[in-house]
Amino acid sequence: MYTSLRVSVVNGNYNTKPVITILKFKRGRATYVLTFDLSQSKTLTVQVFKQKLAQIIKSSGGLAIEDADPISADLDGDQDIDEESIPVPKPEFMEDIEIEDDPNIIKEVNAAELRIAVPKDKASPYDNEWIEISDDSTLASLIFNDYDIIAFAYGEEDTFDVIEAAFEE
Repeated sequence: MYTSLRVSVVNGNYNTKPVITILKFKRGRATYVLTFDLSQSKTLTVQVFKQKLAQIIKSSGGLAIEDADPISADLDGDQDIDEESIPVPKPEFMEDIEIEDDPNIIKEVNAAELRIAVPKDKASPYDNEWIEISDDSTLASLIFNDYDIIAFAYGEEDTFDVIEAAFEE
C-alpha cells in the first residue's frame, strides 16, 4: 500500500490513521486516480471531490461522451480485425502535428455537472449498484480505503455505469 500514516501515541498506545488515500473515479472504461488527505475535513466535501475530478479530466484531455472501443466495436464473433480501421495514436514527441477537435470529447468539464456515487457493496463495485452522494454529511460518514471505486456521471446521464477492465487473448 502507498498510504501515508500518521502515528501518534495516546496513553501509551500507538494510533495510526491514514493521511493520504488513493481513490479511483470510474465511468464506463475510463478511470481517474486521485489522492485525498482525509485527515482534513475541508477535503471531505462533495464539491472538492467534484472539483478535483473535473480538474484531472481537463488535464487528461477531456471526457469521452461515448465510451466506445473502436477495435471491439468492429468485431463480431470470429471476424478478423481490419487493420485499416484501427486508429493510429498521435506521437507525443512531435509538436508540429495538428490535433483535430473530436466532437465526442468534452474538453471543458464543469464540476457542477458531475455526480458521484459509491457502490452498495464495496466488494463488488462492478455490479453497478450505486448510492449517489449529494451531501457532505453522507460523504463524511463513509470510510475510504486505498483504491476504493467511486463512480461518476456527467451531465444528463441518469445512471452510473462502470465496466471492469478485462484482457482477452
